[in-house]
Amino acid sequence: MEKLGLVVGRFQPFHGGHKFLIEMAIEENENIVIVIGSVGKVDLKKNPLHADERYRRLNSFLKSIENKNKEIRIILLEDIDSDRRWPAYLKENTGITDNTKNTFYTGDDNLSEEYLKSLKGLGFQIRTVKRNGFEYEDPAGIVHVLTSATEIRNLHSSLNFAQL
Repeated sequence: MEKLGLVVGRFQPFHGGHKFLIEMAIEENENIVIVIGSVGKVDLKKNPLHADERYRRLNSFLKSIENKNKEIRIILLEDIDSDRRWPAYLKENTGITDNTKNTFYTGDDNLSEEYLKSLKGLGFQIRTVKRNGFEYEDPAGIVHVLTSATEIRNLHSSLNFAQL
């Protein structure tokens, strides 16, 4: 059975942790689906980057790495207001079928039990990867070791994110 890896994120902004998850999914699967979520939401604190900018950065990264001729798709999805319904919505809108062995990759070890149960009920295996620190250089040239996009956004809370 063909193996499919699913990586879901807001990519606000795209960072080293995202890169690590995507590289792992590419290494372990024939097909990879990367979902950019929160497509319609833009606000300066949680979702400062428009979907087209996030897509551009992600696609640029994918072009820069060895993908070993794997099939990689990027899909943009609007949010829905239900953790319980999100996994089915995700599966319906990504073209994922039961004909593949599906693995959901995440660096978030705080996903709700309801969400995880829904994913497993749809046949997804869950691969929670420990968040590794990555270096991030802020606009002033100071290098920080961070583990999430939230930490990056907090560093830039007073800046215009269009400059990232």
